Amino acid sequence: FGDGGISTAVNPLHTFANATSKTIKLKVTSEFGCLDSVSHNILLQETPKADFSWGAACNLANTSFTFTGTRPASPIITVFNWNFAGEGTTTIENPQKLFNIVGKKLVTLTLTSNNGCSDVMTKEVNVKLQSKADFNVDDVCEDDDAVFTNKSSVSQGNLNYLWKFGDSKTSNSQSPRHRYVIGGSSKTFNVTLVAIVPGGCSDSITKAVSVNTIPNSDFTFKTSGRKVYFTASTPGATLYQWRFGDGGKATSANPTYDYLEYPVAKYYACLSVINAANCFSETCKEVFITGSVDKVSKLSGVKIYPNPNKGNFTITVEDPKSDIAISVYDVLGNVVKVIETSSFKTEYNIDMNVANGVYMVKITNGGLTSTQKVTINK
Repeated sequence: FGDGGISTAVNPLHTFANATSKTIKLKVTSEFGCLDSVSHNILLQETPKADFSWGAACNLANTSFTFTGTRPASPIITVFNWNFAGEGTTTIENPQKLFNIVGKKLVTLTLTSNNGCSDVMTKEVNVKLQSKADFNVDDVCEDDDAVFTNKSSVSQGNLNYLWKFGDSKTSNSQSPRHRYVIGGSSKTFNVTLVAIVPGGCSDSITKAVSVNTIPNSDFTFKTSGRKVYFTASTPGATLYQWRFGDGGKATSANPTYDYLEYPVAKYYACLSVINAANCFSETCKEVFITGSVDKVSKLSGVKIYPNPNKGNFTITVEDPKSDIAISVYDVLGNVVKVIETSSFKTEYNIDMNVANGVYMVKITNGGLTSTQKVTINK
């Protein structure tokens, strides 16, 4: 056959290793020992070689097929013909195919060159069940748990889970909680959830969660007689809420407040701070007030009845303003009740579950204050 191969068959088949010109010689011997031979030159065309590989075969994602065979060099033209188990065809060299149904698929690649040569390869592709990973999480404040809500799904069977929280910590829980340590600086973590199908195809998704620092709610104060100057340690907060322990309130960063009711009293002033990330912090400190009460304008139009009473009494206020505040103190100056107020209400029905004794009711309205004694005798 011109390549070292021989045959004694009448009509042989022979495969040549390469496409070149070959001289084929046929030698015939008769039963009488007579010999004859003939030689012919043939030109062998190059045959394409059909072969392919594929990536993960999952029912919710495209399967990528890669041609790994050979084809004749240019100018020979080779046509690709893929048949995906009767579920579609294409002539793309390296196609993608979505198999919606799980199971084994016979995929066939046929190569046909315009020199008259062709080749076919069929392989079995096992399409597996795939999950769909998803979850929800909200940004959190420092010292709070991030709560992860798993929304992953699979058409049948159960899932296993692997959470990667972005801080080297992991979890296999379905919907875990996780506490991040950020050391006083806001940070964002990329969290990955892998939804694992036993024996099938996993899916993963990554989302970011921000962990924000809590604001510094510390404050300092200086007293000058009955007047106290408060200074918040954190400037530029979104919201300041001061409670001065006697029913008074303020929302500025550095308020000044007058404690006017008692010669000597101990109050707990509290500052609540909310920052731009909506994180909250609160600090309370004891403020000790001494000295005489300055003369101030008194509020009129306030009535408290009955007095004495058994712990139930009514307060009426004429022309209430938006800054109205009502608090009840014991004789030592301790706040025993802060009453919710409204600029639309003129009457408040009070129920005091306290011991018998004398109490002071402080009403502030329109910048003026009225303090009246109430005797409770059950």
